[in-house]
Amino acid sequence: MWGFSNFNNLWPRDFLNVSEPFQEEYTCYPVSFIGKDDMENGNKIILPQPALNALARGHISWPMLFEVSNPYTDKRTHSGVLEFISDEGTCHMPYWMMQQLNLKEGDI
Repeated sequence: MWGFSNFNNLWPRDFLNVSEPFQEEYTCYPVSFIGKDDMENGNKIILPQPALNALARGHISWPMLFEVSNPYTDKRTHSGVLEFISDEGTCHMPYWMMQQLNLKEGDI
């Protein structure tokens, strides 16, 4: 299992005008699974369209920075989002990021 939260929730909400933090769990796959090998050297992830909808309702500030974590190992890293095109319930990230978080393909 892994999850991530918007990095903005670490700051006072009044300061950022954020109504609520964004916290979700997704099934994780490497970006190579969707033919985005060029993303392997970066630190961006791909999320589903419903994530963008939820973020927009939360009045999130741009650019978005997320804290990505594996709650079972307490490992964390930070990421931005390149696109909102993955299937609902899934996230794609560079393989090095999955290794950093001790995630295997298909972990939730």
